[in-house]
Amino acid sequence: MRGVLFVLMLCGTGCGNRQVTTPAAPKPLAGTFVDLQPGWRLRVITPLIAGADTW
Repeated sequence: MRGVLFVLMLCGTGCGNRQVTTPAAPKPLAGTFVDLQPGWRLRVITPLIAGADTW
């Protein structure tokens, strides 16, 4: 009987509604720059061929 109750308790807790919290987005800075911090990765993408619509 204990085993059945234990299995039912496990099934009930596995189906519970989980609330996921996400960290708040950082506030944008006043300027147009990003203050890099140690450990951040920076990826720079430059076009190889300039199209007619880019100018």
